[in-house]
Amino acid sequence: MPGCADCCVSMGLSKKISPCKSSYVPCRALGSLPDHCPSAKSRCSYLAELFIERQLGDNSCLSLDNGNVRLEGKVALITGGASGIGECTAKLFASHGAKVVIGDIQDVLGHSVRKDIDPSNCTYVHCDVTNEDHIRNAVDKTVETYGKLDIMFNNAGIGGPNKARIIDNEKEDFERVLAINVTGVFLGMKHAARVMVPAKSGIIISTSSISSGMGGAASHAYCCAKHAVLGLTRNLAIELGQFGIRVNCLSPYALATPLAKEFVGLDDDQQLEMVMNMNANLKGVTLRTDDVANTALYLASDDAKYISGHNLVIDGGFSINNSAFKIFQYPQDP
Repeated sequence: MPGCADCCVSMGLSKKISPCKSSYVPCRALGSLPDHCPSAKSRCSYLAELFIERQLGDNSCLSLDNGNVRLEGKVALITGGASGIGECTAKLFASHGAKVVIGDIQDVLGHSVRKDIDPSNCTYVHCDVTNEDHIRNAVDKTVETYGKLDIMFNNAGIGGPNKARIIDNEKEDFERVLAINVTGVFLGMKHAARVMVPAKSGIIISTSSISSGMGGAASHAYCCAKHAVLGLTRNLAIELGQFGIRVNCLSPYALATPLAKEFVGLDDDQQLEMVMNMNANLKGVTLRTDDVANTALYLASDDAKYISGHNLVIDGGFSINNSAFKIFQYPQDP
């Protein structure tokens, strides 16, 4: 009788595999397997590893929780999905069975992430979130390609210039941060609602920050923008609850993403993490993009089916323990 090796060949995997072992991923998550295959009724960890390697490569963003495929059959649109938190979330959502559309202005990176995930399950669309036509097109492209939109993740954002003193900040810089971090989220929410309300179903998630609930953690523009994201989240959760649509945001502590490194002027991940860990409240662990992606996965899944209007803070207790990063220190007078 054919066994796992036959299924492996049918999936285009040429490696020799060991017998099924009890472990991580149910074989149904790997696609359609023949009924006569023993692995269709068991858990084959090695086959899962090969599938993961073929689909996503060696990526820490991948996390299949004890075989629990949490987004099977769902369709997600992720803005800012070509790098950082968005990239990690796109890969994680795909590993949990979702079809993913990446919206970003980083075309080369976006197509690369699409290729990493699997072009048959992922689409890239150029999307400047400050342009309503781009957002409208991204949502329409998602529905046109996959038939629906279940999850909207408004993740695109910038830090803006890191200028502590308000008198040093330029109006143009302030407006640019708000255009991307606030107007971009508003437009994503608007056009997601446009297709979710008739379906009476959907999930809208937005990336905020610890700056959504405290001062002194970032620039004036960034702090203002992230407070606004929380306000939009709460207001929209009230409006769309009658249609069965959940609206939440997540607020991480600082972590090594391209945005954060540019904001603080550091190129090295480890150096930035060292600085952040020195200021962190929770010691012994380091916040990384996969932690934030897993939080987005939770909010997007049925595990959070009665959670709406919530700001899920991922900061190890920082925002309730510290009042500021002390970024507003003026130079001493001579």
